[in-house]
This record gives sequence, C-alpha cells and structure tokens, in this order.
Amino acid sequence: MSQSLTRAGHLRQAILARAFDGGLLPQDPTDEPATALLARIQADRAAQPKAKRTRRTPAAPRKAKAPATTAPAPEPTPAPTHAVQQEFDL
Repeated sequence: MSQSLTRAGHLRQAILARAFDGGLLPQDPTDEPATALLARIQADRAAQPKAKRTRRTPAAPRKAKAPATTAPAPEPTPAPTHAVQQEFDL
C-alpha cells in the first residue's frame, strides 16, 4: 500500500512538472511566446497615462433632520372569543 502511495505522489509531481513546462499538449507554433506577450503588455501599460489620485474632501456635516411625524400605532388585534385546547394521551 505504501509503495502505491509513493508511486502516486511521484506521478502527481511528474504530471504537474509537465503541466508547468507546457509538455502536456502540443504547442501551437503560431502562438506568441510568453516573454513577447509580457513585453507587449508592459509597453501598453507604460503608454497609457497614469490616473492621478485625488484626495477626497471630508464630507460636509449633515444637517440634523427634523423629527418625522409618526403615525399612531395600530389597534391591537382583539382576543379570540373561543379558545380550544386539545389534550393528548401520553
């Protein structure tokens, strides 16, 4: 059992190594290399003007609100006139 677990661990590491190296699937020769892509992205970002950060002004103090007029509380529901209580045998 431990030999199979060891082998599974080695197999997992080998698969991950191939995945990160790009060896699991055939590569398209027309694809742009990653270094060229990263250089292009960096050049695009450098060409764009950097957004200036502005400080937020502190919020003006809020005016105190006038007390809202409250509606009167609704009338309570009347109690039922007939109540039934059931008893169960235990």
